[in-house]
Amino acid sequence: MKEKMQKLINDLLKSGDFDVKEFTLEEKGPGDYYLNIVPEVPALLIGHRGEGLAALQHLIKTVLRCQNLLEENTHLKIDIDSYRKNQEDNVLVMGARRASLG
Repeated sequence: MKEKMQKLINDLLKSGDFDVKEFTLEEKGPGDYYLNIVPEVPALLIGHRGEGLAALQHLIKTVLRCQNLLEENTHLKIDIDSYRKNQEDNVLVMGARRASLG
């Protein structure tokens, strides 16, 4: 199933003309996937405050579900050039700082 997902994602990214250098789809566990897309210009896909990233995630998940490649209880987290991961790491660092001041 992962191979079919990769092919469909690749086709979507090519048809959207997103200038993607590479993407990786990792299976983190049963029903848990992480997709990292590395485009030529990440800011164009991320958008203002991550709105482009959220829209792309919705699009990809909807297409995968329509093709029966992603079930409702399957989690797919999409990231652009590790933007989301870096944002989450920054929140953890800020939380740790506040806790130590506290």
